[in-house]
Amino acid sequence: GNPICVDFIFQIDDAHKLTESQKRYLREELIENRKTATVWIAERLESLTTTEILEDNNVPQRDYDEIRLDDPNKYIIPLLKKVSEVRSNYSISGINLASALSENNPDEVDSKYKEIINNYQNRIRRCSMLNMVESWFDLIDSKSTLREKAIYYRSVLVFLSRKQNRDYDGQLRMFPYEAEDMEGELKLIVSQVERFFENENNMVAYYGEKMLYEMSSYNIEQFLSFASCQYNLLLSKKLSSPNHYDLTTAEQDKIYKDECLQRYDNLKRLKGGVELINFINHLMKFCRQETFSDSHSYLVVSGFAVQEENKNSKMFWFQEKGNKQLANVLRLCLAYNLLTKSETFQGGKEQKGTVFYMNRWLCVVCGIPLDRGGWRKISTKKLKLWM
Repeated sequence: GNPICVDFIFQIDDAHKLTESQKRYLREELIENRKTATVWIAERLESLTTTEILEDNNVPQRDYDEIRLDDPNKYIIPLLKKVSEVRSNYSISGINLASALSENNPDEVDSKYKEIINNYQNRIRRCSMLNMVESWFDLIDSKSTLREKAIYYRSVLVFLSRKQNRDYDGQLRMFPYEAEDMEGELKLIVSQVERFFENENNMVAYYGEKMLYEMSSYNIEQFLSFASCQYNLLLSKKLSSPNHYDLTTAEQDKIYKDECLQRYDNLKRLKGGVELINFINHLMKFCRQETFSDSHSYLVVSGFAVQEENKNSKMFWFQEKGNKQLANVLRLCLAYNLLTKSETFQGGKEQKGTVFYMNRWLCVVCGIPLDRGGWRKISTKKLKLWM
């Protein structure tokens, strides 16, 4: 008769349940025999060794390709939207989750903004170059809203701190700035401050449909966890008010923060114990301090790279005897999806490196925006003190 199909795919599921010797035998057998059929081996990250999970040694079209299902790519956002859409279509309640997430964030009460402005003004007074921008303050006080005034005062703090740290103009300025210079000098900084202003001041910051997808860190299970919490509250609200049941920005923000704190509390149940939790706590504290520094020089810092990477041509930093404990903690962080890896290229020779970014729910716990891109190099000596 006719063949059933042209090609076969053999899938070995739950390979993490195999012993080390079984997995080694399986890989050697498949590589040596070079089967014509495609073989998929699915396993959890926690089953990988330190070298397997930290080393970027995947050679496409050779022995095997490693496919990370949690990697962000152009397919994952449409997939998450489709999951949300299908769930809404099958719901007997008729709730569309995406359209029920309000993005209209009302301003805080005046007393909150006045307290923030007073804090920024006190920090500005400690800047040695204060006299260079005194002409700007009357202009800031004439702004129409307290929120706008607060953002401009924070922008002035960033501006002065950067000027003190290094000379951005390439020359020492001898005369104070005029009032008409303010908008031009602060334009870019204001847009940066607007991005983190609510986070720094513990206001409502996490809301909207886009936030739901970003909060998931491109992980379907994580997406479903947050979406379910929102959906359950919507069901409750619709029962009491069938025609008006949107989730306010404050309600969304609270759901995210409560759920993320619960995830944080669950860390103590993971393998790795005190060392893993200590490391994560120090990393969150570091990222928050760097993000909300007076100068905001590195924008939103949510990751780090190992300073010693690429310095030893004979072995990777994590293979060195003194770094074994640190490497294991990073392995567990990656396995439990607390950190994700991202490749970066730096230097004149475009040297390849690895940046470890926090899962976005950890960003919520430490109160920073969910942006990616900001990171700092940290020595293994300092990283080991975090454990």
